[in-house]
Amino acid sequence: QVPTITGFAPRIGFLGNLISIAGVGSFELVTNVSFNGINTSFTLNTTTGVITATVPTSVAGTYTISVQNLAGSTSFTAYNYT
Repeated sequence: QVPTITGFAPRIGFLGNLISIAGVGSFELVTNVSFNGINTSFTLNTTTGVITATVPTSVAGTYTISVQNLAGSTSFTAYNYT
């Protein structure tokens, strides 16, 4: 099942900080997280199903967050990381 992002926090923050991403649809099988196509490191809390990812330091501004598993990917627009 393709993952679906249901929310993330914080919506405004700083480059290099951690962001929590919640979702459904085989979210526990996510293999990649990216911001504007830039892959980033992430961990999955198997108890809560929440992904913690690092906001890339290479580009400031509005990001499109994408999560991917073997079934496909989904995206969600984030706001202002500086």
